[in-house]
This record gives sequence, structure tokens and C-alpha cells, in this order.
Amino acid sequence: EDTGWYLYEGAYYAKVSAKPLYGNSTDAVFENGDKIVEFDSYWFKCEPIIWRILAEKDDGYLAFSEYVLESHVFNSNTWNDYSQSSIRTYLNMEFFNIAFSKDEGEYVLETLVDNSAATTASPSMHEDFDNTLDKVFLLSYQDLINEEYGFSSENGPDKNGKDTGRGTSVTDYARAVGASFASNGYGTYWTRSPESSMYVYDGGVTMEGKSCYSSGNVRLAITIKK
Repeated sequence: EDTGWYLYEGAYYAKVSAKPLYGNSTDAVFENGDKIVEFDSYWFKCEPIIWRILAEKDDGYLAFSEYVLESHVFNSNTWNDYSQSSIRTYLNMEFFNIAFSKDEGEYVLETLVDNSAATTASPSMHEDFDNTLDKVFLLSYQDLINEEYGFSSENGPDKNGKDTGRGTSVTDYARAVGASFASNGYGTYWTRSPESSMYVYDGGVTMEGKSCYSSGNVRLAITIKK
């Protein structure tokens, strides 16, 4: 297939040469505890992405992937402008064309993505970047503290130790291609906001971010047509 998937007994599979973040250490494991062996080949069944509906819009529904799905650099250089980033290009070209069939793609609307300083944690410290029209995108810092989307308005863990709306686990496929995860299975993930580029595994926001040219986990958003 053009997607690189293989058809076997009525189901599609993706073949991956494992490159776990932790190399061949004992921390490189799948969800069931089996060790991920670096450079060994693994087959993953291609299954529908599970989406969480965050909000209803005039023409569709804002949806957020339930889990970390991938690992990718934010940008190939140190510039943290999401509108010009490598990850934005990857999500809207390679990822979109692999993850969605032609018919499915017609139900994914272009979204006007706000990349202004107002979407960051400290608007006075950042410049406005160009807004973009994207089919696949990352949420911003302000999105992820928006109570209307079901998140805590605080940037730290809630009273139970984690914001279960923000905290998420990492798929086995993502683990095999280099995604990071903690001992409880939770993983960090990129936002599109420059200073809050990651979320810690307990659901709180880290303001330190991560180098743009380092790989980070990907949890993505789309707008689904009504």
C-alpha cells in the first residue's frame, strides 16, 4: 500500500524497526512488560485512532487523540515558531496521508490555528506567530488549561495527583519508535506553544519545555466535519 502498510488476512499491519528512546535498557518495554529490542522488527495492527471530543463548533467537533501516537522533533532547528515547524509539516502531509483514507480525509476540516502570543503561558514574553490553516495540529498551552474542553484551569496536577484530562498513556507503536514514558505508562507530549512545549506525565504543565530539535511525543487534534 502507499501508506507502507501490509495487508494480511483482512487487516493492515505496519512493520517497524524498533528504536526505543531507552535503547536496550530494561526501561524499554511494551505496555505488557515485554522488552523492546532495539533494531528488531515488530508488526503493529493498524487500528482506528480513538478521539476525545473536546468541543462542538459551528461546522464540526474539535477532537483530541486519546493517546500518544508518535514521536517526532518539533523543528529541525532551534526556532520554536509552530507555523514554520517540522512537526506541523509532518502532521499535515505524511501523517495525514497515512492515517486517513481519501474518504476519511474528507471529514477532517481545515482549522484556523491561532499561533498568537495569547495562546502561550506568558503572552507578554512572546511575539505573535502567523496563524495557520491545518487539518492536523497540536493544542496550545491555553487549550490545555481550558475548562470548557474538560481540562483543569491550573497548570499543575489536580488534588488527586494528576489531571486525568491531560495525562495520557503511550501506545506500543509510539514506544517502539522512540516515545518517552514513565513507569506508570504516562507520557509527555508537545504543545504548539513555545515555552510550554511538553506536558508531564502526571498531567501538569512543565514550563521548561524541551529542545525543538529533540524528539518528543505527539498527541494531536483535528476538527471533524458534522
